[in-house]
Amino acid sequence: MNPERRWDEPWWAGIADSLACSAACPSPTARLAWLNQEAQQRRCCTAQGMPIRFIDARECAGQPYEAGIEASGAVPTRVVGDGAWHDLFNAIIWLHWPRSKAQINRLHGCATASPSGTRGALRDRLTLLDENGMIWVEPDPELCSWLRARRWNALLFEGRARWPQALHLFGHALLHKMMRPFKAITAHVLILESRDTTPTPTSPRSSPSPPTSPSPPTSTSTSPSTSTPAPLAVAGMRDVAAVDRLLAERLSTLDTTPTPTSPRSSPSPPTSTSTSPSPSTSTPAPLAVAGMRDVAAVDRLLAERLSTLADSGQHSIGRFALHPLPVLGIPGWCAANRDATFYDDASVFREARGRSRVKV
Repeated sequence: MNPERRWDEPWWAGIADSLACSAACPSPTARLAWLNQEAQQRRCCTAQGMPIRFIDARECAGQPYEAGIEASGAVPTRVVGDGAWHDLFNAIIWLHWPRSKAQINRLHGCATASPSGTRGALRDRLTLLDENGMIWVEPDPELCSWLRARRWNALLFEGRARWPQALHLFGHALLHKMMRPFKAITAHVLILESRDTTPTPTSPRSSPSPPTSPSPPTSTSTSPSTSTPAPLAVAGMRDVAAVDRLLAERLSTLDTTPTPTSPRSSPSPPTSTSTSPSPSTSTPAPLAVAGMRDVAAVDRLLAERLSTLADSGQHSIGRFALHPLPVLGIPGWCAANRDATFYDDASVFREARGRSRVKV
């Protein structure tokens, strides 16, 4: 790995420092040690509270991947060969999005197989998000509608004055591809809007909180039925950790319904100075704009949104739509896209089914 490599392209926003530090490690052993030190300092853990550890993949060959992580916290990580960069990006995402990654891993274990014996729609969708996902938080409503309709010129050229938006590359395979970007690279976008911050009153979930995260403001609401979370600021949503919290909350609602005798909750990381309070049935206070700028705050918010999927059952997969977006079409991400003809390439900017290709 080249320690002199620059990480100043816009798609590395939020993780550039971690990439630079890891690439500067003098050996694979030193890189694993640095990753584990960071994971410990950030209190990364599984949904069951097991501390995350990155171990050489050669030491756990044949171990079931998701089940092994959930049981032990050990994340197999290739440190040499063709898979080293891929697994490094996976580890970096664990560091910056620990709650969302924990929820995804937990959901893989909870999801039931399809009648045909295949992985099933939920696990396929989770894998697509984990490998190739992009998170778009608090999008401009009209731009959001154009993304869904694949109206590329309206979204990315005619509407470019309304960018930048709060976009986060989440998929580690997608990040790996962006080391050598090409026009056809396409992300799968999960849209998170302000209404996604509304918790499920009947199944409160707490997500672990890193020590550097500021506490959200105290709410004066006394009843979940009357408390309305404040909309999230777009500026704050550019922070990775706050988005992680919201994504993890969304993901958790995709789980199969837990058994009544075994409620699921995301435990706080182990500490030696305090004990975790019992889950509260009151509605958490919305995060302030200042909190949204903190990485850990966005991480918690996204994780909580994912966690509510656990009580919705498999039918909630319909609320977990992923939309294709050619990433080099994003304004400011490629100099060539300042020309409208950049978007005329129908092999990359494909129209939605049933629509003719027209410019707007």
